[in-house]
Amino acid sequence: MRDALLHLYDAAYLQTHPLARQPGFEPTPDATLRGKRLLQALLDAIEALRPAAGTSTESRAWRSYRLLELRYIEGLSVVEVMDQLAIQKTQYQRDHARALEAVASLLRDRWQIKETPDGQADDVESRQSLAVTEAAQLTSQVAPEYLDLRQIVSDLIALLRPASLESQVTLSLRGSPHLPTIYGDRVTLRQVFLGLLSLGIERATNGTVDVTIAAVDQNLVTTIDASSGASSGGSDEESMIKTAPELEVARELASTLGGKVEVSDGQPEHWQARISLPVADRPIVLVLDNHPDFVSLVSRYLAEHQWRVVGAQDVQQAQALAAELLPTVILLDVMLPGQDGWELLVSLKAHPKTHDIPVIVCSILYEPRVARSLGAVGYLPKPFSQAALLEALAPWRQCTPGAEPGC
Repeated sequence: MRDALLHLYDAAYLQTHPLARQPGFEPTPDATLRGKRLLQALLDAIEALRPAAGTSTESRAWRSYRLLELRYIEGLSVVEVMDQLAIQKTQYQRDHARALEAVASLLRDRWQIKETPDGQADDVESRQSLAVTEAAQLTSQVAPEYLDLRQIVSDLIALLRPASLESQVTLSLRGSPHLPTIYGDRVTLRQVFLGLLSLGIERATNGTVDVTIAAVDQNLVTTIDASSGASSGGSDEESMIKTAPELEVARELASTLGGKVEVSDGQPEHWQARISLPVADRPIVLVLDNHPDFVSLVSRYLAEHQWRVVGAQDVQQAQALAAELLPTVILLDVMLPGQDGWELLVSLKAHPKTHDIPVIVCSILYEPRVARSLGAVGYLPKPFSQAALLEALAPWRQCTPGAEPGC
């Protein structure tokens, strides 16, 4: 229903819409006429909700009708409708769901669509449609932020541990701890993975669910492999999984994050979901210092300035992370046990993969001439202020989602 209303004036879209195939809808071989009839049916249903003359404009009935008129007939955005009706997000969601159900009820009566005892239309498509509608309501207003996908999935695995134990399923998470971040709404991202992990547990009775997260090009790709130790539930069970509302919700929500969900069954005892999400275009500063407190200080200084801080405590770790992450800039201490920072600087500039990464030497020693002669782009003496750090990093700061204009 909501999908049809969102495409109310798209005649070509309505011609092939599932609502136009309902048994009670007036059939016609003329596709153009079919789209026009569906448009008129939707407009008539909304108009039928118009309250009688004299009804208070503060009433629920008037607000529901006006919401549909503003959102779908006049084409206003959700925020604009909320402003027009002077209501908050939660009130909009309640009124929106109530209004859609009223329109659906009118059409069910007019088209004489059979219902099951619980009041829902007796077909799988309607269950999916309701699920997608709820997902759309969830994302009507979001609060995007930088998100650690691995941490979110780890938290959800802990949340689902009791359910997995009940089904005798072993859950595992693999992948590098140093992954790029996702930029999006936290609740939306959690719901994507909560639904898919639940489906995986359902398919993996007496088996395993292995979750792997990897950076592929400009995406984070998560694979959920569910292998069952029990015999297959048969084609009916597989059909239920493929059409599960959780799957439709996950696909809908992932699309709002710029990603996609692909599912394959493979062998009868094997189910796999692949979730691809774009990484956030967030600059990385790799900090080499053997004092964790110093890395924490840099993290605090940059917390509100769209930088991702990754720490390394020795030369070997810093060299590996530099090759893996290709950071935007490296902040390098030179006084280190074992191998010092000067050796790392020479090594980074000698390797074609890391040669072009800008390095800022940061030390209590004042050796800017040595630093520049070895390929460093700057020198930041310790101790330094937040302003001095931001100024040193400013030439390599990229414009990221949420960054102020002119970054």
